[in-house]
Amino acid sequence: MTDETETLNRLVAKAQRVFKINKKTGEILLLPPRSKLTDRQLIAVYLLGRYFASKLELTQADSLTFDDLRKLSNLEEGSITARLSDLRKEGLVESGERGIYRINYQSLESFGPLLEEVERGASITLRGGLPVTIPVNEELQSINLASYTDTDSIVLTLRANRAYPVASPPESKWLTGEEIIEWARDHGSLMRPDTVVKYTLPQDPVLKPLIIKKKEGKHRVYQLSRQGMDRSQLLVNGEASGKS
Repeated sequence: MTDETETLNRLVAKAQRVFKINKKTGEILLLPPRSKLTDRQLIAVYLLGRYFASKLELTQADSLTFDDLRKLSNLEEGSITARLSDLRKEGLVESGERGIYRINYQSLESFGPLLEEVERGASITLRGGLPVTIPVNEELQSINLASYTDTDSIVLTLRANRAYPVASPPESKWLTGEEIIEWARDHGSLMRPDTVVKYTLPQDPVLKPLIIKKKEGKHRVYQLSRQGMDRSQLLVNGEASGKS
């Protein structure tokens, strides 16, 4: 039991730099951008996160179904199948009933090197602890915008990047249209850059009251307005549709 506890503690120390867990929902929240993880790493991290969520008694099951993995990862079914096969061959993952997957408890130690791979690949330094209380801005770092409208993807992108007026340090940011598009598409948005630059940001009547614009040199930059902040909070709380 002592060995298992020590293994778990070592793993938590590494996992805390790769993902966090929402204390209300048990949702696994990636810290590096999704694009920095390989498909294999992504699936392994979601399964490990589910295991931790069950340990924290935030979820009843310590496993994920194939459909769960498809929705979380937004990967093609063929890629999920292939990567699960790879992880099973490595002894990291096992399947119980058909279509249900969990980590192999006997291979917990082997997840350490995998988490180190993710951290090296992301090339970022993240704050420590495996806290389960997550500020909104930080929680949004792992959001998948694939099913959100362009307008709400822009709102959530600005919120995630602290692009709104604040009264205390650190100072708020202003984002260019190109920065908004890059971040949103890196987080799954299907928005078309030309449409966003030529129509959505300059003249979409739904978006207009939600953002503030100003000119900086040759670039126009954007922040959320008070109304935009209210909209972002509704989206985060699931009280607004926002999805296409």
